[in-house]
Amino acid sequence: MAVVYSSMPELKKVAEALKAKFEELDHIKPDRILYLSFSKPKSSFKAKIGPIAKRFAHLFPSQEYFLEIHQEAWDAGPEGDRLYTMLHELLHIPEEGFVAESKSYRRVKKHDVQDFAALLQQYGILQENVDKLEKKVK
Repeated sequence: MAVVYSSMPELKKVAEALKAKFEELDHIKPDRILYLSFSKPKSSFKAKIGPIAKRFAHLFPSQEYFLEIHQEAWDAGPEGDRLYTMLHELLHIPEEGFVAESKSYRRVKKHDVQDFAALLQQYGILQENVDKLEKKVK
């Protein structure tokens, strides 16, 4: 079965809502992220974020990053889980990720417990407390 990709612009509102509630996301530019979903029966990840490759930059001149969601996992999960997933992915963008003159431009942070300590502290390693996140964003 082929993987089907779709635009998912409604994720921008989720990113904006998270940015409004988390100062760790002050540097995020939701307008400069391309939001996509992909559909296939199973995936090894719920979501991922990455820089738009230079060779494709001319196709997406106003975006520096793409955020890709596995549609089936997104649809099956509760709201808190979706918010956690988005928050986690947005935290991969470094402070100067949108600054063209920066060494961090269009880069992503690797998974590092130190970088994600706030998420682990508030929501647990197994995301058992994501209902707190849902309450905070609403």
